[in-house]
Amino acid sequence: MKKAITEPEILSTISKLITEKISNDDIEGTDDSALEMENSERKLVIDKVDEKGNYLSGAKIKIESTDGKYQNVVLTQDKSIVLENLPYGKYTITEISAPNNYVTSKDVTNIELSENKLSEQVKLVNNLTRVEISKIDGKTGKLLEGCKLQVQDKEGNVLYEWESTNEKYIIEGLSYGNYYIAELSAPEGYDLIKEKVEFKVDDSTEVLSVKVANNQNVDVPDTFSTTSSFLLFMAMIFIFIGLSVMLFVRKKINN
Repeated sequence: MKKAITEPEILSTISKLITEKISNDDIEGTDDSALEMENSERKLVIDKVDEKGNYLSGAKIKIESTDGKYQNVVLTQDKSIVLENLPYGKYTITEISAPNNYVTSKDVTNIELSENKLSEQVKLVNNLTRVEISKIDGKTGKLLEGCKLQVQDKEGNVLYEWESTNEKYIIEGLSYGNYYIAELSAPEGYDLIKEKVEFKVDDSTEVLSVKVANNQNVDVPDTFSTTSSFLLFMAMIFIFIGLSVMLFVRKKINN
């Protein structure tokens, strides 16, 4: 004969089932939360900035895993670039191209994400293009003062104008392209350069040195004129001597 199940036993069984269900849900929820937290923490933050720490937009950055399984190219903005859920492993970060007016960085940044290091933040710095213009003596190479110069674009628009000193003239942040140096006046004793001096700025122009040389004036003596004057002078002397001799002889004859 089967034993009848009492009401308290039924309530106890239901209570145990509910407790087990709640415990299982808590465990599963804890695992999912931990996984989501780990994924959100596993990230790479890239800050592309100028020399003063200001964010730069328009640079192309390549992120690549050393095993070749992950590769990504991002375009920087005026804020941090955040890449999440990256697989564990080693990565290289390189710059493909810089914003206009800036020099493309040749640096390679290496990072590694692991269970012990879930996140990494790197700062990539770009320098402005830089041109150094020296006005020099063509013979001695020394800097010349007092030359009036201009930097023009290919359309002939004047971008910079200055008078040379005993220091180099420095221009930072020129956009990529061809430019021309025109000389308006030369120091006293030097020839004016009539032809424009061309130079080019590109994303590799970390420091471009441009030298503009002036030659001193050289007075070439007029050989023909000098010879003619000398001959005329000698002729006058001979004439004078000849006349003097003739007068002397005539005087002797008359006496």
